[in-house]
Formats: sequence, C-alpha cells, structure tokens
Amino acid sequence: MSAYILMLLAMLILGVIILYDSKGKLSNKKVSFSAKKFLIPRSLIAFYLITLILVCVAGFRYDVGADFRSYYNNFTYYADDSINIFKENEIAIRIIAKIASSIGTSAQIYIFICSAITVFLFMVTIKRYSDNVVISCFLYVFLGMFLGSFNAVRQYLACSVIFFSMRYIFEECWKKWIIGVVCAFFCHTSAIILLPLYWLVRIKDRKKFIIIAVMLSVIAFFSYDRIFALIDQIKGNVNRSVADRIYAQNSVNFFRVLVSWAPVALCYFPKNVLEVENIRDAILFKFVFLAAALQTVSMNSTYLARFCTYTTATGILSIPALIKYQSQSNRRILIPLILILYFIYWTAEATGPYTINYQMCL
Repeated sequence: MSAYILMLLAMLILGVIILYDSKGKLSNKKVSFSAKKFLIPRSLIAFYLITLILVCVAGFRYDVGADFRSYYNNFTYYADDSINIFKENEIAIRIIAKIASSIGTSAQIYIFICSAITVFLFMVTIKRYSDNVVISCFLYVFLGMFLGSFNAVRQYLACSVIFFSMRYIFEECWKKWIIGVVCAFFCHTSAIILLPLYWLVRIKDRKKFIIIAVMLSVIAFFSYDRIFALIDQIKGNVNRSVADRIYAQNSVNFFRVLVSWAPVALCYFPKNVLEVENIRDAILFKFVFLAAALQTVSMNSTYLARFCTYTTATGILSIPALIKYQSQSNRRILIPLILILYFIYWTAEATGPYTINYQMCL
C-alpha cells in the first residue's frame, strides 16, 4: 500500500503544478516552436510525468493482480505463431503478445505493453476532454480503473478503448463509434453490449432518456437468466454456463451501489445542472445516470457488475464537468470533499487482496 501512497503524493505535487500553471484545464496550444527555443508548458510536463508514473507503476509490477500469473505464465502460448489468432474472439491480447515477443522473450514486456496502452488511452482522453485534469487523474485511480487493470487485464484494456472512443459520441461519428466498440470487443467480448449506447445517450429529450433508461434497467433487473444465456452464446460457452459460476450469484457490496449514485445527487444539489446546452456535458450527465442504473441492476451478481466498469469510467470526465457548473464557493468545498470521499472509497472497496501488496520486477 505504501507504494500507492507514494504514487498519489507524486501525483499531488505534479497536480499542484498543473493547477498553478493552467487552473487544471490544459490548453490545446501546448508546445511552441521558434528558431531559438522549444517550449513545453510546465502543466503539460507535469501531466506527462503523471502519465509516466502510472505507466511505470502498472507496467513494472510483478505478481500483483488476480490475473497477473495467468498472463505471465501464458505469454509463450499467446505469442505462439502456430496458433491462428483469427479463430479467437479476443485476438487483441494475442496480437500484443506477438509484438512483445518480437521485442524480447520476457513476459514482463507483455505486461508492460498492456499496461502502457491501457493507461495511455485513459490519459490522452483525460488530457483532451477533462475540465480539470488533476481531478480526473485522481478519479482514474480512486474509481478503481487503475488498480482494476491489474486484476482484469483484457477487460480494462477494452474499457480504455471504449473510454477513448467516447470522443466519437461527442463528435457524432457513429461509424467510428462502431469501430471503437469492435476494437474493444477484440480485447474483451463484454464490450459489445455498449454498441447501442451511442444512440441512447444522444437522445436530446432528457425526460425521454430517463424513461427509456429506467425501463431498460427494470427489464434487465428481472432478466438475469436471459442475460446469462446471451453471454453464454456470445462467449461460446458449452460445458459450463456463466450462471453456474459462484461469482455470478454473489451480491455486490451495497456501498459500491451507493457511491455510484453520488454523482447523480450532484446533478441536482446544490445546483441543478442538467439543463445544459453543451452537447458533450449533456452526454456525460446521461452517463452519470447510466452508471448508477447499471450498478443497481447488477447488484445481485458480481459477474454482471463487471459490465459496470465501462460506465463507471465515464465518471472520470463527468464529475469534473458537474463541478464546473457549480459556483466558485461551492467548488472550493466540493473538490476536496469529493477527492477525500473517493479516496476513502478507494481504500475500502477499490483496492483488494490481489493488489494491496505491491512489488516491482526491477
């Protein structure tokens, strides 16, 4: 745990530099060139250093995470040239393994590349779309996205692709969104369920969106058997159904459900921010409702709760956007309060037995 605290302290110091230099919002004009000098703003250097720290902590970990041993020990199998990768559903992990094997024989290279891609896709999206990159960087950790990638490599790789592809929802490029979801599907088959989200969150009428979202949530809540059957069909499960697995029948900690509804409360208190004209913000606020609804729907199955990863990640952008619409006096209270409360959540729920004891390969 001490390694993560040191990481957070380094992020805090660099975050102060970003806030001092740019008030948390990185400008699009980042680098200036001239005949005599090459200038990079301090805020951008600090942001890149935060990214580098996250990549190194994730990429140089050793035997940290529930899935680490599985990927580490199966590296040679994944990189085997005799296997036709196109016969597999989740071919991305094999492609990365083949790239890693062309660089060296150590499985640690494989782990590092997976981690670097995951962190990079999250951070480049934060850099471009966050209203406060410092808050977003900490939320990336506190919402469980960072350590979650230690436990479920393929799914969080897919999650990073979806998070990166959110730009296509903002920019109304449905064809590119489909490509993004397909790419995420090649990382983890669960990503395919996100395909309709483009049209759902782009519903302009807020009341219509809420009604549809509530109806879908109620139907899903009472349709576990059909959902499990659909998952079996997608994954090609023949001998053993998803429903027969222990974690498919275990309930989610109710604390996690409550936390998912916190941003929804922020939409109304202390100021109603739902009536906004900014398309990106309106879409992000819809994701706030979807994240809470999906977490509630899956509360009786830890397996289905894994699908919440995709919508939970949107809080990295939506929470700073919500804060932006508050008064300056409210922001002074909300920002430290939110970060402290999510830090408590992270220490209580997001960390776990497989990630708590960190060690490096070096």
